[in-house]
Amino acid sequence: MIAPMKKAKIVFLKEDKDAVLKALQRIGELMVIKTEESSETLDSSKDEVFVQRTQRSLQVIKPYTGKKKPFGIGEYCAVNYKDFVNPDYHGNQEILDEIEKADSEIAKLKAENDSSKEFINFLSPWDGLEGKLSNIYTSKYTTIHTGFIPLKLVEDFKKQFENFESDLKQFQVSSDTVAFMLVNWREDDASIMDQIKGFGFMEVSLPNEEKTLKELVAEKQQHIDDNLKKIGEIEEELKKYASKEQEIKIFSDQMETQKILKETPVVNTVDTIYLEGWVKKNKAEKIKKAVESATDTYDLEIVDPEEGEVVPTALENPKLISNFEPITDMFSRPNSKEIDPNPVMSFWYWIIFGLMMADFGYGAVLAIGTFLIMKLLKPRGMMKKLIKVFFLGSITTMIWGIIFGSYFGAEFHPLWFVPSNDPISMLILSLVLGVVHLSCGLIIKAVSQIRDGHILDAIFDEVSWILVMVGLSLSLSQFCANMLPTSPVIPPTVMTAGYIIAGVGAVIILFTAGRGKKNIFGKVVGGLLGLYGVTGYLSDILSYARILALCMSSAIVAYVMNLLAGMVGANGVIGFIFSLLIYLVGHVFNLAMGLLSTYVHDSRLQYIEFFGKFYEGGGVDFKPLALEYKYVNEINDVI
Repeated sequence: MIAPMKKAKIVFLKEDKDAVLKALQRIGELMVIKTEESSETLDSSKDEVFVQRTQRSLQVIKPYTGKKKPFGIGEYCAVNYKDFVNPDYHGNQEILDEIEKADSEIAKLKAENDSSKEFINFLSPWDGLEGKLSNIYTSKYTTIHTGFIPLKLVEDFKKQFENFESDLKQFQVSSDTVAFMLVNWREDDASIMDQIKGFGFMEVSLPNEEKTLKELVAEKQQHIDDNLKKIGEIEEELKKYASKEQEIKIFSDQMETQKILKETPVVNTVDTIYLEGWVKKNKAEKIKKAVESATDTYDLEIVDPEEGEVVPTALENPKLISNFEPITDMFSRPNSKEIDPNPVMSFWYWIIFGLMMADFGYGAVLAIGTFLIMKLLKPRGMMKKLIKVFFLGSITTMIWGIIFGSYFGAEFHPLWFVPSNDPISMLILSLVLGVVHLSCGLIIKAVSQIRDGHILDAIFDEVSWILVMVGLSLSLSQFCANMLPTSPVIPPTVMTAGYIIAGVGAVIILFTAGRGKKNIFGKVVGGLLGLYGVTGYLSDILSYARILALCMSSAIVAYVMNLLAGMVGANGVIGFIFSLLIYLVGHVFNLAMGLLSTYVHDSRLQYIEFFGKFYEGGGVDFKPLALEYKYVNEINDVI
């Protein structure tokens, strides 16, 4: 259900500001809102910087934290409240400084090594060049050029160069160029270089060093080796700081919590602080106790929302239902003025989920898998609820699997019928569920209209369509029965009652659908158009045939995998081993695809068909001022 909300208006002395805000944050029940006069309490930029620094530092030490259990199994961090709200600034800043210093030094050394490697690569084509590099370009009578010729032009270049009184020396050959040294007489140099332009000569200058090429390369390589040694030493230091990973994570959460506290919008006066916020009606007393625990001098007023105010939506459902709230939230948060769809939606989502999967074996595997995820990975927030949705869905999957006699695609003593052997029965079951599901949506809409005082609208717009759908279903009952293998006989009175019920609904629609029009023509046309809406309802009902499609597809794929495994397994020991592989991979794939399809299409039936009949959404999430933690799993002694 949607919790009724109250607005809290609190005034307290400036000197008690920190204590009051911390007390409110500790209980996590007040959503502080911004008013026209509000401003942030304090500058939170330093806390934001700390949060960013901790994130960067965690990334730096991540490679040095040692081998962890997959998926974080066994990792659990609990902190006492007093320790959480009193961070060790000095100690943590010292750790962050050292990590950042080490990271910066490693980055510097790696950059130097990259530069040295580039320099070595630059010199590598000239391997074999003798003498000091400084002597290359100092000849008194000649001019020396070093550079590259495209590989495809080398032979023509050599032939052309035979016509010159110059010396040509070839060095390394790469995939697309060849390194050459050209030695020309000074008086001929300009003419020769002009003539070889067409060969794409790319001239480069070698470094003017009092060293040979080998000495220079060896020097750079030694520099690389020295830097690698230094990097290794620094990485050993980082391994020591990696043991502080949990402390850094806790500090990150502490800074995030303080940042949010400082960003709390309040109104500052000369001597006091004023703030407003939303609180659940049944939690208003907790707000009073929290403020009293921080100060004796205050004024607290709890008032009803004013007309037109946007009230946030806080949901209060039993644990079983609350697990399904993320399904609704992915579509849209309920607004505070409508009926919470989760109690009804959760039941239908649960039933349809199992009907789409409908295999005891798959349900058992899903139950075990989700249970282990909950126990080992300890997910939080929305992810925790979604995992529980899959766990709950595994229960109905097993139930429907028993009803249909499906165990990893194998048929075994069905209690009702086997969908793959009797698809018509499955189709009828799916469409009947569709009629009931849509009727539930119309009932919720009718209840909402009656609650708002629009009783006639509920009868004319919602009850009328329920009568039409139910009446048509009853009137077609014998037709559907004839399609079943057993062909049960439906009493004529049932079909007669169906015609009457559908007729009553159609008459109501005909005479009331155009009631909003001003003239008689508009009313008549409106009534006829209203009746034409039956095509839309038929389309909605047919959408539930996807239940049949998913159930059948999963069953058929499972059957095929069993068949393939059986055929392969009949060929000796090797065949038996391969059959196990086919069985395992095939069923894991089928389960994964079935789970994905079921999640998507079950959600679609809720969003499009069910919610389409009554749901508005567009609500504002209730986000109270609270302790924020991403890495800490639990904070003890909060209350």
